[in-house]
Amino acid sequence: MMELIRWSEEHYVLGIREVDFQHKRLVDIVNGLQTALSEGQPKEIVCNFLAVMEEYSRNHFSYEEDLMLNWGYPGYNDKKRKHESFIKQLRVLSKEYMLGNMSVSTNTLNFLRDWLNHHIIDEDRDYSPYQHNRGVA
Repeated sequence: MMELIRWSEEHYVLGIREVDFQHKRLVDIVNGLQTALSEGQPKEIVCNFLAVMEEYSRNHFSYEEDLMLNWGYPGYNDKKRKHESFIKQLRVLSKEYMLGNMSVSTNTLNFLRDWLNHHIIDEDRDYSPYQHNRGVA
């Protein structure tokens, strides 16, 4: 099966080692969710992927926000708001799925793929030069 998100150094690597590692892990989690769904895995497995995605995203955002604060990034508040919004959307998605009110469908996978692409390629690429200029790698 084709991966929902194919990791590409050219598209995704920002040159901040730990952030790149975390982004790759997020891609792996989304691809794992896609595999679980396509194989018809039990609801508990899918719920676990969603819980892992939420927890890992929360930790990842915390790491990014700490970097931004430590280096005085001027767009910190905007980035933090976007991170919080994603966590809220993911939490609603997980809760609805666990309650049986919706299935994690192609639309959900597309949402995660599109959000992750936007987060890395647009949002984080926006602040990475600022970090590089301060010696973060």
